[in-house]
Amino acid sequence: MSAERVLAVCRLHGLDLLRRRLVLAMLAAMPMVIYLAIGDDLDGVVVGGTLMTFSIAGPAVFVVLAGRGIDQRLALAGYRPGDLVLGRVLLLDVVGLAVAAVFGGLVLVQSSPPRPGLTILGLALMALIAVLFGLALGALLPGDLEAMLAMMAVVGVQLTAAESVVGALLPYHGPSELLWESIGSDGAVAPAVVQTAVWVVVLLAVTTVATAHRTRIHRVRAAVLGAERRSTA
Repeated sequence: MSAERVLAVCRLHGLDLLRRRLVLAMLAAMPMVIYLAIGDDLDGVVVGGTLMTFSIAGPAVFVVLAGRGIDQRLALAGYRPGDLVLGRVLLLDVVGLAVAAVFGGLVLVQSSPPRPGLTILGLALMALIAVLFGLALGALLPGDLEAMLAMMAVVGVQLTAAESVVGALLPYHGPSELLWESIGSDGAVAPAVVQTAVWVVVLLAVTTVATAHRTRIHRVRAAVLGAERRSTA
């Protein structure tokens, strides 16, 4: 794995995201507007923090879908799946943590949660999980519509049935628990952090395997086409 290749992938997708500035701004503003509409209710911290994942997972899906057209050429140029995945993760983590920082500053000013350190930690982990979740959806699903529906389903269950068995197994459950702790609960923090770490590993592995499978197909197709051209020459 080459640091230069990782940075090249990061730069390539960064230029693509810059062309979507209006969409990114709208996605970033959505959870903040909803949070402000809720008012001073501390529950709005959890609701807004969970909805914030749309602002981050959405761009992650865009990055993967836009990258499908160039993955073949990058793979043939010697880029490995790890280069592609880490380049995207690096870029999107910067974007996600920036969104979380802005939203966190708004929350600290507006709601003054009793445990602000946990609020910031919960939002940061929410952003990191959203990046990997969006990348995994983009790698596994055929298009952006399917990915958006999956994101809506997961966020909807997380907000409405967080204490159910299904809700407790979702990727955003750990960061959501940290946000609940930050506004006044008195439970253990370590299990939420551990669960989040497990999901980071799982989502990163899924994304890497799916990317490797896709680039392997591209290599095989390129090899077959090359053999056919040589045989007809």
